[in-house]
Amino acid sequence: MKNGLTKYYQIFSSIPEGDYEKSIQFLKENISNLFLEDYYAQFPNSEILEFNVNGYSYLFDLHIETGSNKTEKDDRVVAVYGRISHANAKRDSNRMKGFIGPFTKLAKYKDFDKGHFVSHKINGGLDQNLYPQLKELNRGWSKQGKLFRSLERYCEQNPDAFLFTRPIYADLSWIPEFIDYGIFTKEFGLLLNRFNNKKMHAADK
Repeated sequence: MKNGLTKYYQIFSSIPEGDYEKSIQFLKENISNLFLEDYYAQFPNSEILEFNVNGYSYLFDLHIETGSNKTEKDDRVVAVYGRISHANAKRDSNRMKGFIGPFTKLAKYKDFDKGHFVSHKINGGLDQNLYPQLKELNRGWSKQGKLFRSLERYCEQNPDAFLFTRPIYADLSWIPEFIDYGIFTKEFGLLLNRFNNKKMHAADK
């Protein structure tokens, strides 16, 4: 999976130099092609929608069962990307708790929190923005978790940077195997890491 990050560097190396705003526009117009190409290669015949929530673009695999093509694939996010902004409303805790019920009561989610692809503090929403995130990652307990939280804090302090987050799936569920989290900044260029989202990758904690 380490080599899976190579494609990001290929597309970011094509960004126009010298003008950050033009670079952002280039990413908005081109990065979704990378996400879609890889996802369709792994999960052909998927029905992917694109929509915007709070300024972020979502690619969403809406599972539609038709005739003999019925599968057990969950509806799930393919990728989220956009310009970072600050939250303009309080977190709706009751709505978040009500989303598919408490994880603590469902055995398959015992290792997970309801994580956010885009954190609330940078205007991430609920519903399609929520996913089962490994507790150690979400709460900053592990080494990877500490790094993940540091990237989230960087986003909070740098509105207008460009963020993308992309779940990597190994099966048909909505629980990602990995999470790719990238920030394109004026100061440092691309900040990028792939985070483990399953207990089986304990060696990488």
